[in-house]
Amino acid sequence: MSSTARRQDIEALRLLACWGIVSFHLRPTGAAWAYGGLVAFVVLSVWLGGSSTRPPDVATVRRRAQRLLLPWALWFIVYASINAARGGDALPAPDGLLAATLAGPSIHLWYLPFMFGALLLLDVLRAHIAPRTLAAVAGVLALLVTATVPWWRPVSLQLHYPVLQWCDAIGPVLFGVFLAGMQQLDAALRRTLLAGIAVAVAWVCTQEWVGPSLLLGYAATAVLASGHTSTWLRADLTPLSSCTFGIYLAHSAVALALLTSGVVRPDALPEALLPEAVLLLALAGTWLLRRWLPRVAASFT
Repeated sequence: MSSTARRQDIEALRLLACWGIVSFHLRPTGAAWAYGGLVAFVVLSVWLGGSSTRPPDVATVRRRAQRLLLPWALWFIVYASINAARGGDALPAPDGLLAATLAGPSIHLWYLPFMFGALLLLDVLRAHIAPRTLAAVAGVLALLVTATVPWWRPVSLQLHYPVLQWCDAIGPVLFGVFLAGMQQLDAALRRTLLAGIAVAVAWVCTQEWVGPSLLLGYAATAVLASGHTSTWLRADLTPLSSCTFGIYLAHSAVALALLTSGVVRPDALPEALLPEAVLLLALAGTWLLRRWLPRVAASFT
């Protein structure tokens, strides 16, 4: 899809969600709104991640592996090397080798193998279940998962990484499936499910920071899925938004470089501005890599 064919409201949300994720990882305050960026990131990945109605074939699996597993493997090596160079374990494994591998040497890498599996499973479901049925079931399940956050999340918080992240991502994945097919539903059912999910989010909004993050992530993506904002933005944000995946992958390394270099000092760069500095540096690095070394960028970003 060309940049002019992309919906720029979606591209704007991708940028905002990326900012939220970086802020969540690096800013000591504002966890609720920042984690909403991760919620939106997951919903968008599922909603826009694929619409095939055929069973996944070798080409589909290869395409998804190149997009998700290849960068995961390369950045796995990068972060493991950083850990080893700093005198720690290349791959910390307090909960076993399998959990450590899926979590990654830097915890944010959990997202890539998880999304690879989620999208392939969605491909299989779409090939065997009618879109409206899949959307309706996903909407009901999203409602139930959201409404029961006060009961299941205290349990999930006791689990090891990355199972904790998987539990948090289940609701957004289901909501993304619902958004992808909700236009196939009867208007009455669509509105009922949206209203039910809205009530469920309001119900859990007082649950520490997870409630507000669901409110922000779900509300933003639902507005985009309605199509009402599709023509609001005229500027082409695609050159920037296309770098969000690279920013996500590189931001921990960029932050570590800033912190260990001594740049982040009260008289130089206040730590409160660290997320914005990391975001801009990772954005610039990703953009330059894509411009000057596109083949390398295709593997890393």
